[in-house]
Amino acid sequence: MTKRLSAISLLATLLVLVAPVVVPAAPPRPAATRTVVVVLAPYLRWEDVLSGDMPETRALADSGATGNMNVRSLLPDSGRPSTEAGALMLSAGTWARYDPSGTAPVEASGTPAVVFPGLAAQHRANAGEDADIRLGTLGQAVEDAGGWTAAIGNGDAQSSSRPAALVAMDAAGRVRFGDVSRATLSTAGSADLPPGTISDARRIHAVLAEVLRQNGGPRLIVIDPGDLARAHVADRSPEGLSRADRLSALAALDGLIGTLPNELPEDAVLVVAVPVAAEVEGEPSGFGPLIVSGDGWSGTLTSASTHRPGIVTNADLTATILGVLGVHQPPQVAGSSISPAPSPVQSEERMLGLARVDAFMRAVDAARPAVLDGFILASVLLVAACAGLVAVRVPWEPLLRGGQIALLAVLAVPVASLLMYAVVYLPQTPGFVTVLLLATAAVVWVVDAASHQPATGQRALAVLALLTGAVVIVDQWLGAPLSLDGLLGYSPLVGARFYGLGNEAAALMVGGAITGCAVVFDTYADRAWVRRARGWGFPALGAAAVVTAAAPALGANVGVAIWGTVAFALAWWGMRGRRVTLRTVAVVVLVIMAVIAVFAGFDLASGARTHLGRAIVSAQRGGLGGIWTLLARKAATNVRLSLQSGWTALGVVLLGALAYVRIRPRGMLGDLLIERPSFAAALTACLLAAGVSYFSEDSGLIVPVLLLLFPAVAVMYLMLGASAARRARETAGR
Repeated sequence: MTKRLSAISLLATLLVLVAPVVVPAAPPRPAATRTVVVVLAPYLRWEDVLSGDMPETRALADSGATGNMNVRSLLPDSGRPSTEAGALMLSAGTWARYDPSGTAPVEASGTPAVVFPGLAAQHRANAGEDADIRLGTLGQAVEDAGGWTAAIGNGDAQSSSRPAALVAMDAAGRVRFGDVSRATLSTAGSADLPPGTISDARRIHAVLAEVLRQNGGPRLIVIDPGDLARAHVADRSPEGLSRADRLSALAALDGLIGTLPNELPEDAVLVVAVPVAAEVEGEPSGFGPLIVSGDGWSGTLTSASTHRPGIVTNADLTATILGVLGVHQPPQVAGSSISPAPSPVQSEERMLGLARVDAFMRAVDAARPAVLDGFILASVLLVAACAGLVAVRVPWEPLLRGGQIALLAVLAVPVASLLMYAVVYLPQTPGFVTVLLLATAAVVWVVDAASHQPATGQRALAVLALLTGAVVIVDQWLGAPLSLDGLLGYSPLVGARFYGLGNEAAALMVGGAITGCAVVFDTYADRAWVRRARGWGFPALGAAAVVTAAAPALGANVGVAIWGTVAFALAWWGMRGRRVTLRTVAVVVLVIMAVIAVFAGFDLASGARTHLGRAIVSAQRGGLGGIWTLLARKAATNVRLSLQSGWTALGVVLLGALAYVRIRPRGMLGDLLIERPSFAAALTACLLAAGVSYFSEDSGLIVPVLLLLFPAVAVMYLMLGASAARRARETAGR
């Protein structure tokens, strides 16, 4: 027992010592101010800013701070992105659904100046969602701090649209000052607006001047000239609009932006935000440009939510407005304050880079569904075909060896989905993304398959498995440049994760590393170095992998500290020929708790910059109810994804089949597991870890499936090899 505790204690020590516990300090935040003005610019693109059609906006971007803002963080089945949905998300500081059938905000006489009679309908639309959605959080926080909000402008086209009021309203749907009536338009009909309707600059400036004369504490003013939204709606109508009409909308917006710095207080912060991104035909909508101007705001925008220079979220903007105004951030706001970071390049190059990143992510998201569907289908068909070769006892050895080589093609895809970006970093079209993946996978497969020989066939399997784990780990230590947006990883456009290590890559890393080590240990079991590698090298690798995945400064995926530790610890224990007892399980649980506590401590000390730290802070603010909300949200998301994901069918088959063959190994498989004890231990550990991962993550069956991908393919690969070797012996004996 003493040796057992010493070994597992060493594993825990390695987990802590390998951790990069020093998290870089966040960039200093600009000084607080009393006034923030947000100009909504729906469907604006960086190409518009750089084209020469918007000189004033370009000048503001040159002197201010710029970034891409995620605006697609929509709830499932919430319909098309819209200006109103984006405005509600800024209001709530988290994901929110917009019901277009509800009544729009309307002007009121006296104070408040605007009321939202359709707020109850929006509450009903957001009721029962996983997130804690409280519409009006932003405006209410400003009001509670002794300040006020104002909304100016009108986006009416085929229907009433007043997104400025949605952003600025308080929890009761009221905005104290401003004007969102059609008086802010230069031509306002009593029914549908005529084509070419443009905002009335004089009226907007007059209302702004009146609003700025109001006294009080922190002030949030939201302006929506509405011209770009009207151009977008009209362009989608049967009549459509010419490019000249959109240029008129851009010119009106640019004129407003150009005059605002002279009308605002010197310490005011001016924000140009895109609540809904422009759409490109055949591709999903991408990021929206974000420009922040004011004292201390220059360079590239970033936040603790993304850890990616130049990328922030719409919830971050909500948190930033509150932070700049010196207002306490409610726990319902999911974002982190945005900070400007110095940029090594000129402003034009900076904006061109932001546009390239946006195009790259749209291309990857457009290619992802077909790639994933193709990968799943090809994997299932190939594994089934190879199972058939074993079941019918095909007597032809070359066909069995060919099946092994074909299986290597499946395992070449995950590592190729990362290595492809080392070849071409930011591919710009969906077609090129797909071709690049296939070409990279083909090169990896051919090079690896070249080492496939009857006597050393397991080497090719081990190389691909270990290479996948190594590339994932090294990528994280280098700042995760290959994980910016992965075909088998997270999507920053969807907004579930922006940095670190996603669940998909973490599962492939753990499954690949354990499988590769197990195959090596069994293949070279008679070598003296294997005993040392299995006894101490393997737990060291496990510690490095878990730390890389879960440490706040690296992968920041704390869930891996749970199921990843289970996988490596149980695999190590089984490889040493030890039985797993309740005492062993208890020690592993204590190790997991210690590792999470260490990571949480360092994260909180650095300002709660990751999911783990922000979850703890949110729980502290919301009490036990906040913790319960978090757990309930994860559970509901897990169930929903399990019912909707394309991985579900594959996961059920994979988990069921592997569990059956491991519990009741028979025939060739039984002999194989007896002959390969390290692989048998690895298979058991991965199966148990897959079950743990389902209940500790919120990704449905994706993590269990990808965690078992390498062990499952390895089972079939080794069985084909055993069948081929038997046929070769039978042929030689004749």
